[in-house]
Amino acid sequence: MSIELPCLNSSEECIEELTRLAIDNSNELETISERLELIEEQLKAVNDRIEYIRKRKWVVFASVNPIQNPLRLAVNIFGGGEMQTYQNTMATLEVRASSLVTSKAELERKADETKTSIGDKVLELMLDYEKSDRLIALFESQIETFNLQNEVFRIQYRFGNGTTRQFLSLSDKNDRLNEKLVDARIKRSESLRELLQLTGFGGVETSN
Repeated sequence: MSIELPCLNSSEECIEELTRLAIDNSNELETISERLELIEEQLKAVNDRIEYIRKRKWVVFASVNPIQNPLRLAVNIFGGGEMQTYQNTMATLEVRASSLVTSKAELERKADETKTSIGDKVLELMLDYEKSDRLIALFESQIETFNLQNEVFRIQYRFGNGTTRQFLSLSDKNDRLNEKLVDARIKRSESLRELLQLTGFGGVETSN
């Protein structure tokens, strides 16, 4: 079987390598990464805005002349005027920042879950592949043994030994073994094809 995967077994090293390839090839994780980058940009912009307004707080209040505008100063002292505007703006920005942090955490959690799911899928497919591979070897061995026994029986049958029922029974057994072999080969190919697609080698042609 000609493939381009770096390995094809269920060893810990191979599963880790194939999982890494599958993660790098994941469209879902790529989308999550893009959304995380956007959130990071938005969060930075909001935090920069918060810092800017916080630094400008006393500049704005200092512009209120206590002699010319004693009422305006009193309003600010009791939380109105510029103070109220400042508090409202900061509250809005902090709520936005908190929402972005929550969204970021949720996306990071989803990314971790997706990576775990991909690793589980890689292992499952590899185990299925190896199981089918073992079955193929078993059925091929059984068919080889059966063919030798069948050839002996055919020779004996030509000389009058054995019955037609035995002959037909052997023919049925041969058909069943070959059907099992074909089924195992199909399952192995399906597992390999999914592995190739998952890891980004979907265009590679394989043979049984």
